[in-house]
This record gives sequence, C-alpha cells and structure tokens, in this order.
Amino acid sequence: VADLKLVVNDPQGPRSLNEPAPFEIQVINRGTSPARDVSVIAHFDHGVEPIKVVGAKATLVPGQVLFDLIKEIGPGEKVVLTIHASASVEGRHRFRVEVFAGDPETRLVQEEMTWFLGK
Repeated sequence: VADLKLVVNDPQGPRSLNEPAPFEIQVINRGTSPARDVSVIAHFDHGVEPIKVVGAKATLVPGQVLFDLIKEIGPGEKVVLTIHASASVEGRHRFRVEVFAGDPETRLVQEEMTWFLGK
C-alpha cells in the first residue's frame, strides 16, 4: 500500500515585504506501492502572492498554486516542490497545503505561519 507523508517547510524567521520567500513542499511515499493521481494545492493568506514555482508545472492564481497532477510517486520516492511568494501586507500570514491522491484515497493538510515585516 502507498503511504504518503506531507512535509511543509516555511521560510525561517521574519521576512521583508516584497522580498520573495521560499516555501518548500515535500510529498514522500513511505509505502511499498506507488501512489497515483496525486494533486497538490497551496493557499496563501490575503496579501501574499505566489510568483514562481520550482519542481513541477503549476498554475498560479491569486493566492493559490495549483500543481499539475502527479501521475505517480513510487515507493521510497520524494517529490519536492518550491513556491516563491511575496507579501505586500505586514503580519503573520498562513500558508496551507493540501494533497489528494486517488490510489489509495488520501487527503493530507498542513498549515504554517510566516511573519512578514515592513522594510
């Protein structure tokens, strides 16, 4: 059986406004079978916008990143996705990642908070 694990690494320490900050997403298959049809969606609070992704193709929409479907993650494999985002509003902003898989049916959710300060 596939056994997915979600790890979210938000930027360390306070970040400056309008300075791109990296948010790393790891989807790891700890199981003995492939995980198939894996979807990854990232959500940002108001005032934080994704500007670039690394690791897979994705669609950037206001406050969200919709990664293209990952057809398969094999046993022991790890997919690493990085989103660079910039904040225009000071404060502690939420970053939420959701992972869905069709085989086996899986739903994983993780949230982190990042503090953005004015210059």
